[in-house]
Amino acid sequence: MRYVLELRTLCEYDRELYLKAGSCEPGCENLYLDETYANLMWSIAYEKKGKRKNYIIECDGIFCGYCNVEEGNTPEIGICLLTEFQNKGIGSRAIKLLWDKVADERQELQYFVARVENDNIHSIKMFERLGGKKITTNESDALL
Repeated sequence: MRYVLELRTLCEYDRELYLKAGSCEPGCENLYLDETYANLMWSIAYEKKGKRKNYIIECDGIFCGYCNVEEGNTPEIGICLLTEFQNKGIGSRAIKLLWDKVADERQELQYFVARVENDNIHSIKMFERLGGKKITTNESDALL
């Protein structure tokens, strides 16, 4: 079954869904229940503090999660999908859309960096299928 996948700019009304998706990240399940932390994370995402651009991932108009890119010499990307949308190919399609979006803005772009927890096998395999290479590891994450 084919579906329409789109990235759109984060909007004010996305707050609750954005925070719900963030709580799906391993180790973050309870962090977003803390209102102070949730407000901080939303502030960073929505008010674009720093050099991070955040995009909502929608599949057939339904919120699936978000992805972002941290500007810099070597852009760092991140993706977070609601549990029910994981392992369906949505993540890799969203990363490809993000690549196209950023590459249009930065013609010299040759690669992204993604930090992935060592135990997040699904994400590691997704980035490897997309051509990612493990370039260093430490106790907390794999850098692809």
